[in-house]
Amino acid sequence: MRSRPARIGGDPSGKLSAVQRGNQTRRRHAGRRRSPCARAIFPRVSTAPASASPPFIAMRLSDYQAAALRTRNPALDDAGRLLDPAAGLAEEAGEVLGAVRKHLFHGRALDRAALAEEMGDALWCIAALADGLGLSLDEVAGANLEKLRRRHPHGFTAGGQGSPDSAPG
Repeated sequence: MRSRPARIGGDPSGKLSAVQRGNQTRRRHAGRRRSPCARAIFPRVSTAPASASPPFIAMRLSDYQAAALRTRNPALDDAGRLLDPAAGLAEEAGEVLGAVRKHLFHGRALDRAALAEEMGDALWCIAALADGLGLSLDEVAGANLEKLRRRHPHGFTAGGQGSPDSAPG
């Protein structure tokens, strides 16, 4: 049986903070296989070089969706599970547009971290909306890639392909 040290970081009570307990757990479990549930809810973060932001987290879309849906309001009815994320998606898209517009037309610095956060909020809305429609994010992304392959079989070209299918939508 492992015993905790009497004092950690000068704490006279000998109690560990949540961060210290988490650090101990991470060290103790380093190298062990994690359950699929743990991987979905608490993905490992691979820190990129200091110049890159934000940190990269590798996961499948379905894992993200499962973890994100844990934060959805359980009191919503079927209509609310559609309207809330659909309205949220419009709001988040507006925030992204506002930040880019202020950068391009008002000379403000482009805050990549703030934009990444807003795009993450939009992704949450898409995940919740898809779930409200009975779809997984994997299905949504796969259908979108298939549509893009049909419209642009050789990739996008600036001149377009001259077909009505080359228009977005």
